[in-house]
Amino acid sequence: VHVLMAEVGEVEGWVTEQERDVTQTSIAEELPFLLHQLNKHTEFERELAATEPLLAAVNEKAANLIENGHSKEADIQSSVDNLDRRYDNLVRLAARKKSQLEDKRNLLTFYKNVDECVDWIEEKKKPLLAAETNGDLELVKTMQRNHLGVVRELQAIKSNMESLHEQGESLITEQPVIEGEVRDKLKELDEQWSEV
Repeated sequence: VHVLMAEVGEVEGWVTEQERDVTQTSIAEELPFLLHQLNKHTEFERELAATEPLLAAVNEKAANLIENGHSKEADIQSSVDNLDRRYDNLVRLAARKKSQLEDKRNLLTFYKNVDECVDWIEEKKKPLLAAETNGDLELVKTMQRNHLGVVRELQAIKSNMESLHEQGESLITEQPVIEGEVRDKLKELDEQWSEV
């Protein structure tokens, strides 16, 4: 019984530490840090899965003691039931944390993609706005070639913009609470596009 209770205490201590980490760690606001958190969480999930055989062994020892009519049968069962509940709760907390991390990653990736597209559009606007030719025919021809190149690039970026709108709508469907933020970002993108 003492060996079993020591093992229960060891696993409970580990569960307590992991519960604290899962519930108290805030979610990063910058993509590189968030990706690091996701990697750490994946490692934690592997560690969590690796703990299952230890939990099963503790349950098996407890079942054997109870089956053999140990005098502390009720205490043993109560300790093991409590451990199982706490472990199951930790699994639920870990799944919820993973979902939160993935949702945030999707949102930050969307923001990054929109920002890159807006930057690209702003870069393409510059040559279009430079309209001073001073009657120089060669400069006019160069500007025409540049303009045709920019027009082709703009046609190519249009599908990227459509994809960003689809991603935004998907994020809104998955996380209605961020609708305002996503719509603001899409509006910023559309405003840049309409200027070009």
